[in-house]
Amino acid sequence: MAFATDLVLADNAAANKTFSLRKTDGFNTERIDQSTTAGEPRLCTIKHSAQGKKGTVEAADRHLISFATTKKDATTGVLYTATLNATLVIPQSGPLVRADFDHLIAFAKNFLITANVDKWVRSES
Repeated sequence: MAFATDLVLADNAAANKTFSLRKTDGFNTERIDQSTTAGEPRLCTIKHSAQGKKGTVEAADRHLISFATTKKDATTGVLYTATLNATLVIPQSGPLVRADFDHLIAFAKNFLITANVDKWVRSES
């Protein structure tokens, strides 16, 4: 099942932003926040791929969600981009179930909405 063409996601101020489909190839999509421009876009990219040889322990499906925002320095004209990537790698076989993936997602969500982010971007670990 595919995502809707437009994804509506709340930003850090709880304002809804609509990410409209910009390009797709069937496995990967790129959407742009309608409130940004092509020159200074805010993007949402979703990608899917397989790794390892099918039928082996190493075989897994990779699911990436990426958010990027680009802004131009008003003085120099240089473009700067910040990117956040989250990849969920799911073995194609084995004992892991959906609840295990849900725990990983919950840990990441909780980490990313706490004061841990300040420590993280200061390169603390």
